[in-house]
Amino acid sequence: MKTLFLVAGEASADQHAAAVVRQLRKSFPELRLVGIGGPALRAEGMDCIVNSNDVDIVGITEVFSRFSELRASYARIKTCIRDESIDAALLIDLPDLNLMIARHLKAAGIPVAYFVSPQVWVWRRYRIHKIKKRIDRMLVLFPFEEEFYRKHRVPCDFVGHPLVDSIKLRAVERLASERLKAPRFAIVPGSRRTEVAHHTELLRATVERLLKRYPEASFLCPVAKNLSVSLLEESFAGLPVVLTRQSLESVAASVDVSLTASGTATLETALVGTPQVMFYKLNRTTAWLFQIVSRYRTYFSLPNIVLQKSLVPEYLQQHATSEALENAASELLESDSCRREMAAGYEQIRMRLGRGGASRLVALAVQQILQPPSFQKTGVQSGIAHPVH
Repeated sequence: MKTLFLVAGEASADQHAAAVVRQLRKSFPELRLVGIGGPALRAEGMDCIVNSNDVDIVGITEVFSRFSELRASYARIKTCIRDESIDAALLIDLPDLNLMIARHLKAAGIPVAYFVSPQVWVWRRYRIHKIKKRIDRMLVLFPFEEEFYRKHRVPCDFVGHPLVDSIKLRAVERLASERLKAPRFAIVPGSRRTEVAHHTELLRATVERLLKRYPEASFLCPVAKNLSVSLLEESFAGLPVVLTRQSLESVAASVDVSLTASGTATLETALVGTPQVMFYKLNRTTAWLFQIVSRYRTYFSLPNIVLQKSLVPEYLQQHATSEALENAASELLESDSCRREMAAGYEQIRMRLGRGGASRLVALAVQQILQPPSFQKTGVQSGIAHPVH
């Protein structure tokens, strides 16, 4: 029986990892899973030594405030790597944590695949040296990432984005007269507790401004499964904001404009086809450090990163004001030309994300490192049928 060590430290990674596991079980029915995960991986029978919520933190101050908790989780991870008989590891996203974990995995002689690459092509490029030492196979979402890693001699495969397969709904475009009479907005505060804490005041003020402009407006707010609804109930008390456990996909497909926190949600919204405005706020200390390390970064939302041009309006930190979000959302609601331009950009994004089958391709790569004869530390000729770039 093979044992796979997995790290899926936030909600979307948990879903992606579970899809990969279902593919792997076609070749390894008795595959044992151990590591960091959430409800989706637990449903697949994973022995979660650390819950994904315990490591899903954004911000320097937040890390310090939960330092003892994080240290305990990290100690359990190291003990697991040392004591368990692990055949291979699949790490997903969370570069700060996963590159530390990868050091222990490599020291234990465990081959490591990494899915959802750190954005080293944009900032903190020095991490490429750690990646070369600690990661045996990089599995990336976007074609330009493969070019970057191959240039730096890191074994890499472009597998495409899992959302290409999972997104089934498309937004229905309403006539301008219908939109303006009773606009429908999505309010997407993020899937992490720390994100929601930083965004609710901004979103409440934005909703209040939009209601003055559109008295018949309605608002849907999808609450991630890992969050408590009560976390948001007080924030939107007295406002026509409906909190729902519906998927972001179904919410995005039912509205005219989405106000979307930066992250995977922006790409999911783009694939559904809903015009959107992106925002993001961090605490002051983290934001100051972020500005220093990301001063050469041009785009922050995933749709803009994929296209390498400004399509989705982005509002970060001090620029993320209720007035700015109201004006940007209103323009997308009222202007047919702006909506058409965004729809055309979304079509380009779909073309660049591959033909689908990302979970199957990741599973194939992991299968090859689970089987020692197929694994070569100096690089792997995967046999993966690459999506069209």
